[in-house]
Amino acid sequence: MYPSVYGVLQTVLMLCLLLSVPVAVAAPNDEADTSFEHGVEAFRAGNYEQALQAFERARILGLDSRKLQYNLGVTYYHLHRYTEARQVFESLLPIEAAAARAHYNLGLVALRQQLDDEAYAHFSLVARTTGDPRLRELAEQQLAAFVPVVRSKRFSGFVDAGGGYDDNVTLVPDSAVVATSGQEDSFAELMGGMVGQLTGTSESGLRFKASAYWINYSDLDAFDQVSLRGGLAWRERYRGWRTEVAGYADLIYLDNEPFEQAGTLSLQGIRKLGEDAFLRLRVRSGYIDAEGEFTALTGWRNQLLGEVRVAPGAVDWRLGYELENNDREDQKSGAEYISLSPVQHRFFARADWDVHKDTVISVSGDYRYSRYRDPNRSGQGAGMATETREDQGWRASAGVDYYLTNVWIVTGEYQYIRNDSNLDNYDYTSNRFMVRLERTF
Repeated sequence: MYPSVYGVLQTVLMLCLLLSVPVAVAAPNDEADTSFEHGVEAFRAGNYEQALQAFERARILGLDSRKLQYNLGVTYYHLHRYTEARQVFESLLPIEAAAARAHYNLGLVALRQQLDDEAYAHFSLVARTTGDPRLRELAEQQLAAFVPVVRSKRFSGFVDAGGGYDDNVTLVPDSAVVATSGQEDSFAELMGGMVGQLTGTSESGLRFKASAYWINYSDLDAFDQVSLRGGLAWRERYRGWRTEVAGYADLIYLDNEPFEQAGTLSLQGIRKLGEDAFLRLRVRSGYIDAEGEFTALTGWRNQLLGEVRVAPGAVDWRLGYELENNDREDQKSGAEYISLSPVQHRFFARADWDVHKDTVISVSGDYRYSRYRDPNRSGQGAGMATETREDQGWRASAGVDYYLTNVWIVTGEYQYIRNDSNLDNYDYTSNRFMVRLERTF
């Protein structure tokens, strides 16, 4: 989650208070201090390259002061030279009078370098230790802009409980099968997840991930489902990409009976495109072993995803495309045949709007086109009919997250699903309403 409206406003305020105006000193007559004053004037005029030259000349001429160091740091920051800005602010940490402001600016630098855990740690330290009420307020508002997850711990996670109502209970365990009840029902659901850092840091190291999901319908027990997932992931930075290689296993139970078990390998990379834009690419390949009456779903599923994320202010925008290719065993009975191996194209968009420091409104939608690999065959002899299944699907949702505290979140969501197929028995619509309470830790 990117900084909220308040976070953005505070960043602007911070730039005015802490970065935009260098600290001036009385102008002595010697050459070094004169060069320093020229740097201050150039910075105020927005000529950051000229300001940097003047500050560096003042240092060469023998000026060595905390004010010069600080002004060098903010100038590097404005020039997007974050590594050098970091080095300058780190050099100020041993100076007690400058440490709090240096930590705050190191937090800003870390945000620009996408080191969220490190930024959170710097802002937390400032909020706990500074005696400057203005600086404490800025740090606390920066902290409020983060997703309320304890970022400095080696382990983090969430537990989510809720329920809702569906006017057409539908089982969509994957893209290859659609089973609809044609009936409405209420449901309860429970989910949870955990991430543990085994080695290194969240930017470079080995972590494990585990999650569980349970849904229980009041009357339609055949649609009750339990899903379990566990796996390992290695993260590393490589030539400007934040990469992750992961492997995980899934177990799914349907009406308390084994339904599917799967193993998946995943490779993804995230790269910064601009000041507030990111590109995410992901490749997944998984083998699914289906049980019982669903054995025809056994086979491979491969996915390729590309997503652009832009967050210039209070709204976090996402736009993407996913290609999925399935090669399943398919359903065969004598001369009859049903393909369960679609090639699917999915286009999706999402917007998350921080309308207040404790309220986020989300809207999303996607369009899916699926064409199955082989024609379905039904009937006998000369009366046998063949037709290739083609589906178009739409999904739209709207929701609101309200942060009761930093660790308690209430969510309300509405979701609409529609599937149109050239084979009538695959047509359906669904309206679902949900309310959940989440606890992060």
